[in-house]
Amino acid sequence: MGTISAATAVAGAYVLLTCVLVGPSVTILNVGQGDAVLIRQGPQAILVDCGLEGSLSSALARNHVYHLDAVVITHLHDDHYGGVDDLVGLIGVDAVYVGEGASGNLPDDLEGSVRDLTGAAPGEISEGDVLRLGSYSMRCVWPHGPTDGSENEDSLCFVLSYDGDGRSLEMLLTGDAEQEQLEEYQNDVGDIDVLKVGHHGSRVSISLDQALFLSPEFAVASAGEDNSYGHPTPECIETLESAGATFLCTIEHGDVRVEPSPANASPRVVCQR
Repeated sequence: MGTISAATAVAGAYVLLTCVLVGPSVTILNVGQGDAVLIRQGPQAILVDCGLEGSLSSALARNHVYHLDAVVITHLHDDHYGGVDDLVGLIGVDAVYVGEGASGNLPDDLEGSVRDLTGAAPGEISEGDVLRLGSYSMRCVWPHGPTDGSENEDSLCFVLSYDGDGRSLEMLLTGDAEQEQLEEYQNDVGDIDVLKVGHHGSRVSISLDQALFLSPEFAVASAGEDNSYGHPTPECIETLESAGATFLCTIEHGDVRVEPSPANASPRVVCQR
């Protein structure tokens, strides 16, 4: 009986440390040639995009994620929604969201997985809508109106802000949107601490003027090893480094975790490798 009680106590302490007492963080998950961004504070979590099918379950397991308050799909390409099916029967998901106008254009496999997860159709997010998670807010800044979600330029983009316990963070999440879309909404973003690089670091993901305007301290791209697109491209890396950003990619660094920082300090960045 004593052994069972001790084992139960150890298990309870493990859950407490890995789930309940988790500090605020944003992790760009290493899911190969896809996107998945995990936002956490304590037991609460939002996942923005899910990578390709088969890539997500191990990423969530190594980050001790057992429940998601919401899943947001930025647009309807399988390297962003494919992993939704991995969640079915694995963890609980309270809600799934897509962009305004996109819910009527879901591929059959995605529609089925969403209903299996939540028992309902996905909700829609429009420009100006805000999702909240603890001391985080996620404000949608793109697109400027309904789309069918089928193109890179339809990607939901968010300004993610943290303000709590004397710490802060400003981060831009871009999906697969590139510099042409950024030109339309950058004035609604301003100076940021961290950029999740658009479209896996494509050649036209961001211009030098845009990088200087946003002035991120860190820029993180999600891409798969030996991908056929050459992502992240040398042009993208050079642009961001020329603007003063430290460039990181999941290919070299695995999961990249960003933590809010005290005033006037740089965000804390921890890499899996």
